[in-house]
Amino acid sequence: MILRVEQLNKELFSAQFHILRNGMEVGQMRVEGKLPSMEAKIWVSIFEKSYRLTYSGGLMKSAPLPNKEGKSFRPYRIDSDVQGTVGNVYQIEKKEGWFTIIDFFEMVYFGMKCNLYPIGLGKEGGKHPVYCGETQIAQVEKAGEIYNDLHHFDIYAVDQQAAEIAVLFVAYMYINANFKPGEKATKSYVKYTSITTNKTLKSKYNSDFVKRIQP
Repeated sequence: MILRVEQLNKELFSAQFHILRNGMEVGQMRVEGKLPSMEAKIWVSIFEKSYRLTYSGGLMKSAPLPNKEGKSFRPYRIDSDVQGTVGNVYQIEKKEGWFTIIDFFEMVYFGMKCNLYPIGLGKEGGKHPVYCGETQIAQVEKAGEIYNDLHHFDIYAVDQQAAEIAVLFVAYMYINANFKPGEKATKSYVKYTSITTNKTLKSKYNSDFVKRIQP
């Protein structure tokens, strides 16, 4: 399954997206924030299901991982309009050895633990594999060129559930890296170039994964 999450506008305190499959709209995403907080509320509808992501960290900036392996931070609760709270998503900083820390996103969704690993491939943009356990279920791709502060994400997923998980990760990625309340989109061009060198993160990327995905 291939989806495109395409930003339609960016106002001072909100942003609107639609989600497309084969050119047809299958969902929407709306982000709303306010100053002075950098956090936001996100509403996601996809395949006739509706979710809401809400910051749930309170005054706690971070929480330690077991065995002092690192920390989790910026948690958001995931609520379904029908089933109530179905999970949460947060960022992880994990220690590798004495001097290395890797960053990635983790989501618990209906009891399943999934991870998105951000990988920069220079001119090719961002290639972000999504794993549940040891199995890759999706990949989120983001171009390095941004026009008028409007962001687009391409999702390649093995099935509908994997696509839904990837869309929720996209919502969380957007508020982490791109949403800036108080700033309105203007005519602009920005080029980002990021190259991941960490071996653990690079090992998660499989260039053949998207070739096996059908629309």
